[in-house]
Amino acid sequence: MIVSKMISVWLMAATAWAKSASTASGLAVEVYKNGSYTVLLNGKTWYASGPTFVHCENTLFTTENASLKLTKTTQSTGTDGVLGPYKETKLEWMAGSTPFVTSVQEFLSPPRAYGGDGSVVIFSQSFPNGAKDTSLTGNPQQDQNGIMSSWPAFMVDAPPPSTNTNSSDSLPDPRGFVTFSGRFLESSKGGAFDSDHCCSSGESTGPLAVFSKGSWDTVTFSPASNFMAGVMYSGNAEGHGNQKYIATGLMGSFTSVPVGFEYKSVLVHGTGLTATMKAWGTMLLNTYNNTRNVRDITLTELGFATDNGAFYYRGNTERLPNGTRVNYEQTLLDVQKYAASQNIPYKYWQLDSWWYFEGPGGGCQNWTARSNVFPDGLAGLYKRTGLVSQAHNRYWAPNVDYAKQNGGTYDFIVEPHMSIPNSQQFWDDLMYNASLWGMQVYEQDWLFTEFQGLNATLENATLGRDWLMQMGEGARKVNAGIQYCMSYPKHVLQSVEIPAVTQFRAGDDYGPGQSTNCHFPYCVYYIGTTSIVAWALDLAPAKDNFWSTTGNETDSPYSPSTHEPYSEMECAISAFSTGPVQPSDKIGFSNSSLILQACTTNGTLLQPSKPATTIDECFAQAAGFGTGPVATKEYNEPVMSTHSQVSGHKWVHVLSIGLNSSFDLYPRHVPLEMDSTATYIQYTRDDVPAYGGKVSLKEFSATSPMRLAPCLYTDFGVTYAAPVLGNGMAILGEMAKWVPLSPIRFRAIDEGAGGAVTITLAGAPNEVVHVATYHSGAITDTVCTLNADGMGTLNL
Repeated sequence: MIVSKMISVWLMAATAWAKSASTASGLAVEVYKNGSYTVLLNGKTWYASGPTFVHCENTLFTTENASLKLTKTTQSTGTDGVLGPYKETKLEWMAGSTPFVTSVQEFLSPPRAYGGDGSVVIFSQSFPNGAKDTSLTGNPQQDQNGIMSSWPAFMVDAPPPSTNTNSSDSLPDPRGFVTFSGRFLESSKGGAFDSDHCCSSGESTGPLAVFSKGSWDTVTFSPASNFMAGVMYSGNAEGHGNQKYIATGLMGSFTSVPVGFEYKSVLVHGTGLTATMKAWGTMLLNTYNNTRNVRDITLTELGFATDNGAFYYRGNTERLPNGTRVNYEQTLLDVQKYAASQNIPYKYWQLDSWWYFEGPGGGCQNWTARSNVFPDGLAGLYKRTGLVSQAHNRYWAPNVDYAKQNGGTYDFIVEPHMSIPNSQQFWDDLMYNASLWGMQVYEQDWLFTEFQGLNATLENATLGRDWLMQMGEGARKVNAGIQYCMSYPKHVLQSVEIPAVTQFRAGDDYGPGQSTNCHFPYCVYYIGTTSIVAWALDLAPAKDNFWSTTGNETDSPYSPSTHEPYSEMECAISAFSTGPVQPSDKIGFSNSSLILQACTTNGTLLQPSKPATTIDECFAQAAGFGTGPVATKEYNEPVMSTHSQVSGHKWVHVLSIGLNSSFDLYPRHVPLEMDSTATYIQYTRDDVPAYGGKVSLKEFSATSPMRLAPCLYTDFGVTYAAPVLGNGMAILGEMAKWVPLSPIRFRAIDEGAGGAVTITLAGAPNEVVHVATYHSGAITDTVCTLNADGMGTLNL
């Protein structure tokens, strides 16, 4: 571990070289003559700098002992094509005979988005001549969680240098944090931002958002380029006792750095944690000109899954009455036949890891269907069912058939336990051939395993990015989407350069009934924290599959008593996620009425306008501020919110699961989900009679909160709020659906003269849609039958 031994002495010796206007609002950086610096927020210290260092030439060069020599400091101005004008301070260092250049750019008026105040700072580190002998110990498996370069680095709770006369000499207190980390990002959590609680560290760690009590000033810190090469690091600073610093830099396992290689990181300031994360994500997507204009079939239609947790998973095919098992092809044909009999409109298959050829260590040897699984091949399945596929793949085996080393025609790097392609042509051909048998989504699983399991990816600063970029380009050429599975945050961040990536798995593998005794981070129902990153980056958070019935689906590949007591909760989470909705039941056991609460009668998903995300107040509670909802399970935050936006109006949806005690939720807790100028009416399904009638609904306002009741899983809560229109009417929506007012169903709501309201509806041809409205103390149920084109109009 690289530690700070002399930071306090080093900072105290600093004298100001270049100062930003500390009285200005937003972020600013003061840089000192010795290369130390202070990050200011609204003129007060937010971060004091930690150590700057480089490990190269088999030596650690650091500012802690002056072995890293600052040779030149310059200031300049410029203009970025996306973020606009900036002022830059550049520092040139010598690490032995290796030049190392760092810089900080303060953007003066970047575009504003969501909660961002237009305050952005970019840090960069670069190697004009490259660097050699950079690995920390020469053991890539040991070094991958360390960093061989540090810029920037921030002390968690050390005071700023006393020479900084234009800012406060004390850090904001208290502050909280949310760190996004782990495979599936499932270890993402919040807490108090101090040396005792912060922060996750290593190659599995990603963005860090730090927020202040009361004001909700939030600063998000993350990599901003060459995402696969970077590490977010947290280390102890010996010169400050047990205090910590946080930093980012290049992976400590790299053996060298290419000539001219540059790595950037960013600070983004805003108000509110979720809003600032959205501003951060929007900035990254705009920087890489990524509009995410692909929305694949798994994000718009209902599908059937065969993933881990599914009934028909990995060899557990349909058993006939005589006890024999049929192959997977026949099983899926019978699933389709049964679904049709129950009016369940599946539009695609999720085909998991059981259909292709595996080699030593379980890696993929050949990504084609085995004849004993699909006798007619996947092209035959596509032809017989008419359903396209989300096709799973894993890491590549060392004996992969496609590699030149094994008689194939493509460039691969082959190691004893697995291999990795290094050829654009390979990905182009793989994706094209798969598109011929109906693959529309490529599911790349085991991402973290392949990345950290190969010395090549751990030792080479560019290979990780090349791998994902080539994969994405191959998918783009056939208009296929990509789902990242078992990804680290670095994979998800890298997707800002890859428009074909549409989603990532936001929680661990499903297990029927698993929620009862689960603990963090393995409660697979909980995706509220990871969904914040998904929304920020315009990705869908994919919850895994689920069983739709509470009974025992006998003869499953799991224990004889396996069942799913919380099927309603599982279905609701999927519906509110904006990700895939994928039941995975045994033939004869599907709950069609529950499944259809998530979609139209022809399978189109009825989703909100954003994923359901954990409300900020949950993280204030986790930080010890004592103001938010209390969870029954630590880090599985109990309240999530989302909204539907139609014709400029917003409808609020609040989901509560695992809430330890009642909580009064006010509009200030869900500012992203509401129009602050509108009057709202709150309601639940139980408040709305099926066919209308007299009822008194409460306002949702600063004086009339939603009272969320304690709950676990069968009694989870869903509460809605509808805006009151100009004629005094509130459209409550389609109460038979989880999302009663989805923009997929409600295409337009127009208010005309004299209080007339016209609603344009969409769905399946001839579908019957019930719309509930509230006016003058009464619920009215109005029925609309859509035409043969699946469209209809209601005049109220």
